[in-house]
Amino acid sequence: MYRVLLVDDDPLALSGVKGLIDWEKNNCIILGTATNGNAALALMRKTQTDVVICDITMPGITGLDVLKQAYTEFPGTVFIMLTNQDDFTFARESLHYRVAEYLVKNELEAAVLEKALERAITEYETRNKLHRIDETDTLLAARIRQDLIQTAIEHFLRGPALLPNEMALLMEEGMLSNFAFAFIPINYAILPEYPYLPEDGFKKIFTWEMEIAKHLAGSFFSHVLLLPCPPRNIYHDLLLFAWNLQPHTWDSDITRFKEQLVKTSGQITRLGVDLIASDFFESEEAEKSPGQALFSIEDQYYRKKKGMYSEAVQKALQYVLNHIEERIMLQDVADFANISPGYLSTLFKREFNQSLMDFINQTKIDTACELLRKNTLRINEIAHTLGYENAFYFSRLFRQYTGLKPSEYRAKVMNEN
Repeated sequence: MYRVLLVDDDPLALSGVKGLIDWEKNNCIILGTATNGNAALALMRKTQTDVVICDITMPGITGLDVLKQAYTEFPGTVFIMLTNQDDFTFARESLHYRVAEYLVKNELEAAVLEKALERAITEYETRNKLHRIDETDTLLAARIRQDLIQTAIEHFLRGPALLPNEMALLMEEGMLSNFAFAFIPINYAILPEYPYLPEDGFKKIFTWEMEIAKHLAGSFFSHVLLLPCPPRNIYHDLLLFAWNLQPHTWDSDITRFKEQLVKTSGQITRLGVDLIASDFFESEEAEKSPGQALFSIEDQYYRKKKGMYSEAVQKALQYVLNHIEERIMLQDVADFANISPGYLSTLFKREFNQSLMDFINQTKIDTACELLRKNTLRINEIAHTLGYENAFYFSRLFRQYTGLKPSEYRAKVMNEN
């Protein structure tokens, strides 16, 4: 039903128009009536109005004044103007404001009003369809621009070198003015349920962590962008990029942000979150390669992390990752680490917070997911590639770790793409 507002300073004229036709039959309802221009605009500001039937000449604020104001405030609202024979000058002026129809009061009949309403409704649909298209185009353009900015920032921090148009885009956004970034590695293995989490579980937890980081970052930095990085084994990293910073507050602000992030993450997601900040870059340093600084930070972090494990556990990790496409036996790993299988299992569980066999299986399933996404190998071929002689056992193990059969996972990935 289209909402119609009747406006006339003559109450008898209002009653006459109101009772002239069956409004519901014409797919309309009377939203209200107004006897002056101020009241009409007040009603339009309070409720959505689709069509206004308005006397063109009224004391004070005229119908023409209402039309002019609505043209700016409510461009989707369509007007039918009621005129007298001698209102030609007003009618001519109102042509600039896309009036749908002019009706002479003393010649107004039901059929004439119904025909005018039909035209007004057609105009309303056309006008608002164009408005929706404009809004969609605006949103799409904004989304495309945001994607271009994100890609440019990723190139800026990761390499390759920025293209000229990417450099121009970031400079236009002011993103190469007094900037810095932080590397935020996230460790899922600290979660007690980690070995049994399906892929959707990881995505949900990571989404929560992203929201936490975005919310906190917004309270510390006025211009900030958070980017997810590709997964790295049991880590899933975030990059924080901030610009238009005050040179002397970056160190203190990022320190306080880290403290709050670690505390909040521990309470909500229970993830192991860390943060390593870059130096502050002056505007003129934008041509340098922050990517080198980022690489250094990441390398430093993972070297440090690797050094936290005993030599035997490091060797076990190395063996598993180097032989992921083979059948891996506990005895083979223990022999490589030069300790007994039982002691290796105990040591690995204590240091890595996950059993060795779970790590082997999880790493194989992660690799299987990558192969399934590529959609080039059959499921039995993937099972054989990863050292499983029995495709049925592989499928059962895959479902245990992901909650889906390999075929279901592949179908889901294809549907998402």
